[in-house]
Amino acid sequence: MKLICTQENLSRSITYLERITGKQSTLPILSNILIEAENGRLKLSATNLEIGVIVNIGAKIEEEGKITIPAKLIGSFIHNLPSGDILNLQTEQSSLVIQSTQYEGKIKGMDGKDFPIIPCFQGEEYPFVFPAQFFKNALSQILFCVSQNESRMELTGVNVSFEEKFLYLAATDSFRLAEQTFELPYETPSTQSFIIPSATCQELLRIITQESKEVFVAIEENQAFFEVDGVKIVSRLIHGKYPDYKQIIPISFLSTYQIKREELVRAVKITSVLSSYNAGEITIRFTAGSSECSIEAVSQEVGQNKARVRIENQSGEDLEQIFTFNPRYVLEGLNAFKGEYVVFHINNATSPVVLREKEGEKEKAQYFYIMMPVRK
Repeated sequence: MKLICTQENLSRSITYLERITGKQSTLPILSNILIEAENGRLKLSATNLEIGVIVNIGAKIEEEGKITIPAKLIGSFIHNLPSGDILNLQTEQSSLVIQSTQYEGKIKGMDGKDFPIIPCFQGEEYPFVFPAQFFKNALSQILFCVSQNESRMELTGVNVSFEEKFLYLAATDSFRLAEQTFELPYETPSTQSFIIPSATCQELLRIITQESKEVFVAIEENQAFFEVDGVKIVSRLIHGKYPDYKQIIPISFLSTYQIKREELVRAVKITSVLSSYNAGEITIRFTAGSSECSIEAVSQEVGQNKARVRIENQSGEDLEQIFTFNPRYVLEGLNAFKGEYVVFHINNATSPVVLREKEGEKEKAQYFYIMMPVRK
Protein backbone atom coordinates (compact mmCIF):
# COMPACT_ATOMS: atom_id res chain seq x y z
CA MET A 1 0.00 0.00 0.00
CA LYS A 2 1.25 3.46 -0.89
CA LEU A 3 -0.64 6.77 -0.81
CA ILE A 4 -0.52 10.51 -0.16
CA CYS A 5 -3.02 12.44 2.01
CA THR A 6 -3.23 15.52 4.22
CA GLN A 7 -2.66 15.59 7.97
CA GLU A 8 -6.01 17.36 8.55
CA ASN A 9 -8.09 14.73 6.76
CA LEU A 10 -6.33 11.80 8.38
CA SER A 11 -6.36 13.32 11.86
CA ARG A 12 -10.07 14.16 11.70
CA SER A 13 -10.94 10.67 10.49
CA ILE A 14 -8.90 8.96 13.20
CA THR A 15 -10.71 11.07 15.81
CA TYR A 16 -14.02 9.55 14.71
CA LEU A 17 -12.62 6.04 14.98
CA GLU A 18 -10.33 5.84 17.98
CA ARG A 19 -13.11 6.36 20.54
CA ILE A 20 -14.67 2.95 19.90
CA THR A 21 -11.44 0.92 19.78
CA GLY A 22 -9.77 -0.94 22.62
CA LYS A 23 -12.97 -2.04 24.37
CA GLN A 24 -12.59 -5.74 23.55
CA SER A 25 -9.41 -6.89 25.28
CA THR A 26 -10.02 -10.51 24.23
CA LEU A 27 -9.53 -9.52 20.56
CA PRO A 28 -6.40 -7.35 20.21
CA ILE A 29 -7.19 -6.48 16.59
CA LEU A 30 -10.23 -4.51 17.77
CA SER A 31 -7.81 -1.98 19.26
CA ASN A 32 -6.68 -1.28 15.70
CA ILE A 33 -7.90 0.86 12.83
CA LEU A 34 -8.22 -0.81 9.45
CA ILE A 35 -6.60 1.31 6.72
CA GLU A 36 -7.52 0.34 3.16
CA ALA A 37 -6.42 1.87 -0.12
CA GLU A 38 -8.59 0.58 -2.94
CA ASN A 39 -10.60 1.79 -5.92
CA GLY A 40 -8.91 5.16 -5.80
CA ARG A 41 -9.95 6.00 -2.24
CA LEU A 42 -8.67 5.71 1.32
CA LYS A 43 -11.04 4.01 3.75
CA LEU A 44 -10.57 3.85 7.52
CA SER A 45 -12.67 1.54 9.71
CA ALA A 46 -13.00 0.61 13.38
CA THR A 47 -15.37 -1.58 15.36
CA ASN A 48 -15.97 -2.94 18.85
CA LEU A 49 -18.45 -5.53 17.49
CA GLU A 50 -21.34 -3.39 18.79
CA ILE A 51 -20.65 -0.29 16.69
CA GLY A 52 -18.73 0.06 13.44
CA VAL A 53 -17.52 3.36 11.97
CA ILE A 54 -16.27 3.84 8.39
CA VAL A 55 -14.72 7.02 7.01
CA ASN A 56 -13.66 7.66 3.42
CA ILE A 57 -11.17 10.47 2.82
CA GLY A 58 -9.54 12.00 -0.21
CA ALA A 59 -6.09 10.65 -1.04
CA LYS A 60 -3.81 9.94 -3.97
CA ILE A 61 -3.57 6.16 -4.17
CA GLU A 62 -0.33 4.96 -5.74
CA GLU A 63 -0.58 1.34 -4.66
CA GLU A 64 -3.55 -0.55 -3.20
CA GLY A 65 -3.40 -2.57 0.01
CA LYS A 66 -4.56 -2.71 3.61
CA ILE A 67 -3.22 -2.98 7.14
CA THR A 68 -4.49 -2.55 10.70
CA ILE A 69 -2.63 -0.22 13.05
CA PRO A 70 -3.14 0.39 16.81
CA ALA A 71 -5.53 3.33 17.04
CA LYS A 72 -3.87 4.88 20.08
CA LEU A 73 -0.42 4.91 18.47
CA ILE A 74 -1.36 6.24 15.05
CA GLY A 75 -3.73 8.75 16.62
CA SER A 76 -1.09 10.17 18.96
CA PHE A 77 1.39 10.43 16.08
CA ILE A 78 -0.92 11.97 13.46
CA HIS A 79 -2.68 14.42 15.80
CA ASN A 80 0.64 15.96 16.83
CA LEU A 81 1.99 16.49 13.31
CA PRO A 82 1.87 20.08 12.02
CA SER A 83 -1.45 21.06 10.46
CA GLY A 84 -1.10 21.40 6.71
CA ASP A 85 1.51 18.66 6.35
CA ILE A 86 1.32 16.35 3.34
CA LEU A 87 1.76 12.76 4.47
CA ASN A 88 3.17 9.77 2.62
CA LEU A 89 1.92 6.42 3.90
CA GLN A 90 3.46 3.13 2.82
CA THR A 91 3.37 -0.43 4.14
CA GLU A 92 6.58 -2.36 4.74
CA GLN A 93 5.72 -5.97 5.50
CA SER A 94 3.58 -5.73 8.70
CA SER A 95 4.38 -2.09 9.46
CA LEU A 96 3.09 1.29 8.30
CA VAL A 97 5.63 4.00 7.49
CA ILE A 98 4.36 7.59 7.80
CA GLN A 99 6.47 10.44 6.42
CA SER A 100 6.00 14.20 6.45
CA THR A 101 8.44 16.99 5.65
CA GLN A 102 10.04 16.84 9.10
CA TYR A 103 8.84 13.66 10.75
CA GLU A 104 8.87 9.95 10.07
CA GLY A 105 7.27 7.13 12.00
CA LYS A 106 7.08 3.37 11.61
CA ILE A 107 4.28 1.57 13.45
CA LYS A 108 3.89 -2.19 13.62
CA GLY A 109 0.46 -3.48 12.69
CA MET A 110 -1.50 -6.62 11.87
CA ASP A 111 -2.76 -8.12 8.64
CA GLY A 112 -5.92 -6.39 7.42
CA LYS A 113 -7.37 -9.75 6.34
CA ASP A 114 -7.98 -10.62 10.01
CA PHE A 115 -10.10 -7.54 10.69
CA PRO A 116 -13.84 -8.21 11.26
CA ILE A 117 -16.13 -7.39 8.35
CA ILE A 118 -18.28 -4.33 9.08
CA PRO A 119 -21.73 -4.56 7.41
CA CYS A 120 -22.64 -1.77 5.01
CA PHE A 121 -26.00 -0.51 3.82
CA GLN A 122 -26.58 -2.02 0.39
CA GLY A 123 -29.66 -0.07 -0.69
CA GLU A 124 -29.70 2.51 -3.45
CA GLU A 125 -30.79 5.27 -1.10
CA TYR A 126 -31.50 5.67 2.60
CA PRO A 127 -35.24 5.45 3.37
CA PHE A 128 -35.11 8.09 6.12
CA VAL A 129 -33.53 11.54 6.10
CA PHE A 130 -33.57 13.64 9.28
CA PRO A 131 -32.52 17.29 9.71
CA ALA A 132 -29.10 16.99 11.35
CA GLN A 133 -29.47 19.82 13.87
CA PHE A 134 -32.86 18.61 15.06
CA PHE A 135 -31.56 15.05 15.43
CA LYS A 136 -28.55 16.22 17.43
CA ASN A 137 -30.58 18.53 19.66
CA ALA A 138 -33.21 15.85 20.22
CA LEU A 139 -30.62 13.27 21.28
CA SER A 140 -28.94 15.74 23.63
CA GLN A 141 -32.31 16.55 25.22
CA ILE A 142 -33.33 12.96 25.95
CA LEU A 143 -30.16 10.86 26.26
CA PHE A 144 -29.68 11.67 29.95
CA CYS A 145 -32.90 9.76 30.70
CA VAL A 146 -31.55 6.45 29.38
CA SER A 147 -31.37 3.77 32.06
CA GLN A 148 -27.99 2.50 33.27
CA ASN A 149 -29.56 -0.70 34.59
CA GLU A 150 -28.98 -3.53 32.13
CA SER A 151 -31.59 -5.75 33.75
CA ARG A 152 -34.05 -4.04 31.38
CA MET A 153 -32.00 -3.69 28.22
CA GLU A 154 -34.79 -2.00 26.26
CA LEU A 155 -34.48 1.02 28.59
CA THR A 156 -30.74 1.41 27.96
CA GLY A 157 -31.35 2.93 24.53
CA VAL A 158 -33.31 5.63 22.74
CA ASN A 159 -36.63 4.60 21.23
CA VAL A 160 -37.19 5.97 17.72
CA SER A 161 -40.66 5.67 16.24
CA PHE A 162 -42.52 6.93 13.19
CA GLU A 163 -46.19 7.62 12.76
CA GLU A 164 -47.46 9.29 9.61
CA LYS A 165 -45.44 12.54 9.29
CA PHE A 166 -44.08 12.52 12.83
CA LEU A 167 -40.78 11.32 14.26
CA TYR A 168 -40.63 10.54 17.99
CA LEU A 169 -37.47 10.07 20.05
CA ALA A 170 -37.89 9.00 23.67
CA ALA A 171 -35.84 7.79 26.61
CA THR A 172 -36.78 6.69 30.12
CA ASP A 173 -35.27 4.98 33.15
CA SER A 174 -38.76 4.42 34.63
CA PHE A 175 -38.32 7.38 37.05
CA ARG A 176 -38.41 10.11 34.40
CA LEU A 177 -39.12 10.34 30.69
CA ALA A 178 -38.16 12.72 27.89
CA GLU A 179 -39.64 12.83 24.40
CA GLN A 180 -38.93 15.00 21.38
CA THR A 181 -41.35 15.12 18.46
CA PHE A 182 -40.60 16.45 15.00
CA GLU A 183 -42.90 16.91 12.03
CA LEU A 184 -41.17 15.53 8.95
CA PRO A 185 -41.58 17.11 5.50
CA TYR A 186 -42.70 13.73 4.18
CA GLU A 187 -44.97 10.90 5.31
CA THR A 188 -43.22 7.73 6.45
CA PRO A 189 -44.18 4.55 4.56
CA SER A 190 -45.24 2.69 7.70
CA THR A 191 -45.54 2.90 11.47
CA GLN A 192 -42.44 1.36 13.01
CA SER A 193 -40.04 1.72 15.91
CA PHE A 194 -36.57 0.60 16.97
CA ILE A 195 -34.23 1.09 19.94
CA ILE A 196 -30.75 2.60 19.41
CA PRO A 197 -28.10 1.83 22.09
CA SER A 198 -27.02 4.88 24.07
CA ALA A 199 -23.36 4.38 23.03
CA THR A 200 -24.38 4.71 19.37
CA CYS A 201 -26.29 7.89 20.17
CA GLN A 202 -23.19 9.30 21.86
CA GLU A 203 -21.16 8.65 18.71
CA LEU A 204 -23.80 10.35 16.57
CA LEU A 205 -23.69 13.40 18.85
CA ARG A 206 -19.93 13.64 18.36
CA ILE A 207 -20.04 13.21 14.59
CA ILE A 208 -22.87 15.66 13.82
CA THR A 209 -21.33 19.15 13.61
CA GLN A 210 -22.86 22.61 13.33
CA GLU A 211 -22.28 22.39 9.57
CA SER A 212 -24.05 19.03 9.18
CA LYS A 213 -27.27 19.24 7.16
CA GLU A 214 -28.79 15.75 7.08
CA VAL A 215 -28.63 12.39 8.82
CA PHE A 216 -29.37 9.42 6.57
CA VAL A 217 -30.86 6.36 8.28
CA ALA A 218 -31.72 2.80 7.27
CA ILE A 219 -32.92 -0.16 9.32
CA GLU A 220 -32.27 -3.75 8.27
CA GLU A 221 -33.20 -6.66 10.54
CA ASN A 222 -31.37 -6.02 13.83
CA GLN A 223 -29.03 -3.29 12.57
CA ALA A 224 -29.21 0.46 12.02
CA PHE A 225 -27.15 2.33 9.43
CA PHE A 226 -26.38 6.04 9.71
CA GLU A 227 -24.46 8.40 7.47
CA VAL A 228 -23.46 11.97 8.34
CA ASP A 229 -21.11 14.04 6.18
CA GLY A 230 -19.67 10.89 4.63
CA VAL A 231 -19.06 9.19 8.00
CA LYS A 232 -20.91 5.87 8.24
CA ILE A 233 -22.01 4.20 11.47
CA VAL A 234 -23.49 0.74 11.74
CA SER A 235 -24.93 -0.36 15.05
CA ARG A 236 -26.81 -3.29 16.46
CA LEU A 237 -30.30 -2.52 17.69
CA ILE A 238 -31.53 -3.43 21.14
CA HIS A 239 -33.96 -6.34 21.15
CA GLY A 240 -37.12 -6.05 23.15
CA LYS A 241 -40.37 -4.12 23.23
CA TYR A 242 -40.19 -0.57 24.46
CA PRO A 243 -42.83 0.24 27.10
CA ASP A 244 -45.95 2.02 25.91
CA TYR A 245 -44.97 5.18 27.75
CA LYS A 246 -47.71 7.29 26.17
CA GLN A 247 -50.18 5.62 28.52
CA ILE A 248 -48.65 7.39 31.53
CA ILE A 249 -48.66 10.87 29.98
CA PRO A 250 -51.49 12.88 31.55
CA ILE A 251 -53.87 14.40 29.01
CA SER A 252 -55.27 17.04 31.38
CA PHE A 253 -53.97 19.01 34.35
CA LEU A 254 -55.39 20.84 37.34
CA SER A 255 -52.80 23.64 37.27
CA THR A 256 -49.92 25.06 35.25
CA TYR A 257 -47.12 27.31 36.49
CA GLN A 258 -44.75 29.26 34.24
CA ILE A 259 -41.34 29.96 35.79
CA LYS A 260 -38.08 31.45 34.54
CA ARG A 261 -35.86 28.47 33.90
CA GLU A 262 -32.50 29.89 35.00
CA GLU A 263 -33.93 31.22 38.26
CA LEU A 264 -35.36 27.81 39.06
CA VAL A 265 -32.06 26.10 38.16
CA ARG A 266 -30.20 28.37 40.58
CA ALA A 267 -32.73 27.79 43.33
CA VAL A 268 -32.58 24.00 42.95
CA LYS A 269 -28.76 24.03 42.94
CA ILE A 270 -28.61 26.10 46.12
CA THR A 271 -31.28 24.11 47.90
CA SER A 272 -29.84 20.74 46.91
CA VAL A 273 -26.64 21.50 48.84
CA LEU A 274 -28.40 19.92 51.82
CA SER A 275 -30.26 17.27 49.86
CA SER A 276 -27.38 14.81 50.17
CA TYR A 277 -28.09 14.76 53.92
CA ASN A 278 -31.81 14.25 53.32
CA ALA A 279 -32.05 11.05 51.28
CA GLY A 280 -31.22 13.13 48.19
CA GLU A 281 -34.59 14.89 48.09
CA ILE A 282 -35.97 18.41 47.72
CA THR A 283 -39.52 19.69 48.14
CA ILE A 284 -41.21 22.04 45.66
CA ARG A 285 -44.28 23.79 47.06
CA PHE A 286 -46.95 25.73 45.19
CA THR A 287 -49.09 27.75 47.64
CA ALA A 288 -52.64 28.92 46.95
CA GLY A 289 -52.79 32.67 46.45
CA SER A 290 -49.00 33.05 46.24
CA SER A 291 -47.01 34.41 43.30
CA GLU A 292 -43.98 32.34 44.33
CA CYS A 293 -43.05 28.69 44.61
CA SER A 294 -40.65 27.49 47.29
CA ILE A 295 -37.89 24.90 47.04
CA GLU A 296 -36.70 23.37 50.31
CA ALA A 297 -34.39 20.72 51.73
CA VAL A 298 -34.39 19.79 55.43
CA SER A 299 -31.86 17.66 57.30
CA GLN A 300 -32.10 16.81 60.98
CA GLU A 301 -28.29 16.63 61.14
CA VAL A 302 -27.17 19.85 59.41
CA GLY A 303 -30.14 22.19 59.06
CA GLN A 304 -32.43 23.40 56.29
CA ASN A 305 -32.24 25.36 53.06
CA LYS A 306 -35.02 27.24 51.30
CA ALA A 307 -35.39 29.30 48.13
CA ARG A 308 -38.28 31.18 46.53
CA VAL A 309 -38.86 31.67 42.82
CA ARG A 310 -41.41 33.95 41.22
CA ILE A 311 -44.27 32.38 39.25
CA GLU A 312 -44.58 34.38 36.04
CA ASN A 313 -47.96 32.99 35.06
CA GLN A 314 -50.44 30.57 36.58
CA SER A 315 -53.56 28.95 35.14
CA GLY A 316 -56.07 26.37 36.27
CA GLU A 317 -56.96 25.70 39.89
CA ASP A 318 -55.13 27.67 42.56
CA LEU A 319 -54.28 24.88 45.02
CA GLU A 320 -51.74 23.98 47.68
CA GLN A 321 -49.44 21.45 45.99
CA ILE A 322 -46.32 19.86 47.51
CA PHE A 323 -43.96 17.62 45.51
CA THR A 324 -40.82 15.75 46.56
CA PHE A 325 -38.18 15.14 43.88
CA ASN A 326 -34.67 13.86 43.34
CA PRO A 327 -32.85 17.19 42.69
CA ARG A 328 -30.65 15.65 40.00
CA TYR A 329 -33.72 14.69 38.01
CA VAL A 330 -35.05 18.25 38.31
CA LEU A 331 -31.75 19.87 37.25
CA GLU A 332 -31.12 17.54 34.34
CA GLY A 333 -34.63 18.11 33.09
CA LEU A 334 -34.41 21.90 33.38
CA ASN A 335 -31.02 21.98 31.66
CA ALA A 336 -32.44 20.09 28.69
CA PHE A 337 -34.74 23.00 27.86
CA LYS A 338 -33.46 25.85 25.70
CA GLY A 339 -36.04 28.58 26.26
CA GLU A 340 -36.28 31.31 28.89
CA TYR A 341 -39.29 29.75 30.59
CA VAL A 342 -40.43 26.30 31.62
CA VAL A 343 -44.04 25.39 32.41
CA PHE A 344 -44.99 22.89 35.14
CA HIS A 345 -48.16 20.93 34.38
CA ILE A 346 -49.40 19.26 37.57
CA ASN A 347 -52.28 17.30 39.07
CA ASN A 348 -51.34 16.01 42.53
CA ALA A 349 -48.35 14.92 44.61
CA THR A 350 -48.43 11.33 43.36
CA SER A 351 -49.05 11.96 39.65
CA PRO A 352 -46.38 12.57 36.98
CA VAL A 353 -45.31 16.21 36.62
CA VAL A 354 -44.88 17.33 33.01
CA LEU A 355 -42.46 20.10 32.02
CA ARG A 356 -42.82 21.84 28.67
CA GLU A 357 -41.52 24.90 26.87
CA LYS A 358 -43.52 28.11 27.09
CA GLU A 359 -46.01 28.14 24.21
CA GLY A 360 -44.50 29.91 21.22
CA GLU A 361 -40.85 29.21 22.10
CA LYS A 362 -40.67 26.18 19.79
CA GLU A 363 -41.58 25.75 16.15
CA LYS A 364 -41.87 22.31 14.58
CA ALA A 365 -40.12 20.42 17.39
CA GLN A 366 -42.05 19.63 20.58
CA TYR A 367 -40.22 18.55 23.72
CA PHE A 368 -41.48 17.49 27.12
CA TYR A 369 -39.99 16.01 30.26
CA ILE A 370 -41.84 13.96 32.88
CA MET A 371 -40.74 13.37 36.48
CA MET A 372 -42.32 11.04 38.98
CA PRO A 373 -42.53 12.57 42.47
CA VAL A 374 -41.02 10.61 45.35
CA ARG A 375 -43.86 8.94 47.20
CA LYS A 376 -43.93 9.45 50.95
